[in-house]
Amino acid sequence: MIKFNKKQFLLLIFGIVLVIVTYLIYPKNNQIVEEKDLDSNIAETENTFENISYTGFDKKGNTYEIGSKFAEIKSEDPDITLMKEVTAYIYIGDRTVMITSDFGSYDKAKQDMLFSQNVEMIEGLNTTNSDNLDIINTENYVTIYNNVFFKNEESSGQADKVEVDLTTRKSKISMYESDERIQVSLKR
Repeated sequence: MIKFNKKQFLLLIFGIVLVIVTYLIYPKNNQIVEEKDLDSNIAETENTFENISYTGFDKKGNTYEIGSKFAEIKSEDPDITLMKEVTAYIYIGDRTVMITSDFGSYDKAKQDMLFSQNVEMIEGLNTTNSDNLDIINTENYVTIYNNVFFKNEESSGQADKVEVDLTTRKSKISMYESDERIQVSLKR
C-alpha cells in the first residue's frame, strides 16, 4: 500500500510541476513570438534604404541603371520604389544618357522610371531641364514635361512638353495652351 501512495504522490508532484511550467513558461514564449511578429510587420511597412541601385535592359536591349541616395518601398505596392536624389544612366550604343532629379520612382515589374523636381538629362552636348520626365519602357516612350528647357551648341529652346516615341524615333514638342508658341533660338 505504501508503494502505491508513493507513485500517486510522485504523479501528483509531476502534475503540479507540469501545470506550473505550462502556465508560467508557455505565456512567455508566446509573448516573444508576438513581439517578433510585430517587429517584422513594422519592417515590412517601413522598408527604407540608402544608396540603392537597379540595373536592367529595355526592349531594344539597351542597358540602364537607376539609383538613389534614399529609397522607400511601401508594403502595399512592393514593385514600386520611391526614390530621393535620383541618378540614372541609359547606355544606347556608344552614347550615355544621364538623368538626375530630386525625386523619382522605379517600377521593377514594368521597368518604368518617373523623375520629378529639378530634372536634368544630359546626352553628349545636349542638356534638357524640366520638372518631370517619364520613361515608359512598357510603351517604348519618353515624356518630358512642365517647364522644359533644352540646349546644345547649336540651339536652345523652351516648351511645355516633349514626347519621344523610341520605336519610330519621332519627337513632338508642344505647349499646353494653343495660343502659346514654342521658343527656339538657333546659334550661328
